[in-house]
Amino acid sequence: MVKKLTREDFRELAKTRQHSLISVENEGTPSKGKIVIFCNVCGTEFSIDASKYKRAKTSACPICNQQKPNVQKRSSSAITKSDEKIKQNYDFITNSSDFRTYLLGENNVYTRFLLEKLDHPIEKSENTQIHHMIPKHANGPDSKWNRITLTKADHIKAHKLRYEVYHEFGDYNYLRTVNANIPLNPEYELRIAQMLKKADETRQEEKTGIYADGVSAKGGRASAAKASKQRDYSHQAHMSVDVRTALYTGSIWLHKETGIRLVVKPQQAITLTELKNLFIEALPDANKDRITLSKAQHHKDVTSAISKVIRRDGRKTAYGWALVQIGLDSKD
Repeated sequence: MVKKLTREDFRELAKTRQHSLISVENEGTPSKGKIVIFCNVCGTEFSIDASKYKRAKTSACPICNQQKPNVQKRSSSAITKSDEKIKQNYDFITNSSDFRTYLLGENNVYTRFLLEKLDHPIEKSENTQIHHMIPKHANGPDSKWNRITLTKADHIKAHKLRYEVYHEFGDYNYLRTVNANIPLNPEYELRIAQMLKKADETRQEEKTGIYADGVSAKGGRASAAKASKQRDYSHQAHMSVDVRTALYTGSIWLHKETGIRLVVKPQQAITLTELKNLFIEALPDANKDRITLSKAQHHKDVTSAISKVIRRDGRKTAYGWALVQIGLDSKD
C-alpha cells in the first residue's frame, strides 16, 4: 500500500529542495490538493498540485526551472566564473569518494569546510538542516553524496563561504533570506526585487495565496476590504529583505508595558498589516496601545513604524512592541 504523504512529509520534501512549505489546500489528505511553496533559492512563492510536486524531478519552482537553460542574459565579456560553475555538469561524480576527490581538487575555503564537516558528521535533529553541498541553483543533484546534515549556524556559514568563493546569486539570496550579514550586491538586489514582483503578479493572475477568493487583509469579508487588500499587498513584492525575513521565518515580540510575549510563527502574518492585527489581538481590550492601533486612521503610518523597528531604522518600539528576535528556534 502506497503511503499517503502528510503535511510534515511535504514539509521535509520541501526542505530537500531548498523550499519552505507555506500551506496545504487539503489538510486531511495533502497529496490530493494544491500546496503553496516558497523557494529559498530565488524568493518565489508558487502554487502547485501536491502530487505534481511529489513527482517532480527538478526543483518544481517555475522561476528556477525557467532560469536553468539561460541563467542570466549578459554579454560574453560579462560572463563570470560563477556562470561557468552553474553550467557545469556533475555527471562525473557518482559517489562520496568521487565527491571527496572533487572537493580536494577545488581546494578553497568552502570545500575545506565541507571536508571537515564530512569527517565529523552529526545526527539529524530539530536543530539541524540538510545542505546540498553543490546547491540546486548550481545544478547540484539531490543525490545522497551531495547532502550533508549541518547545524543551522553551519548551514548559514556554508552558504557564506560558498558565496565568497563563487559569488552566485543562489547563495546570496539564501543569505539575504535568513538575514545574514553580507555586503549588499546592487545587481542581485535588483534581481530579487524583480523576481518578487513577478511572483506577486503570478499569484494575482492565478488568484492564489494572498489573492485567493475570500482572503482579506483586514479580516472580515473580502468584498468589503477589496480596496484595502489590494493596497496592502501591492507593496509585498517591494518589501525590504529584513521585513520579508521577519514575516517568512517568524519573530518574537515583547510588549514593554504589559510584559506580553508574542511569538509570530513563520508565515502566520504575510504582511505588516496582518502583523499589526496580531499585536492588537495579543493585548487586553482596555490597553491604550490596543485602542490606538485599532482606531488608527493612517494605515501607512502604522506599518511604517513597525517596519522601522524590524529594520532597526531609528525606532526601538512601535505602539509598545519591541522586537526580540527574527527567526524562530525549534523550542519557540
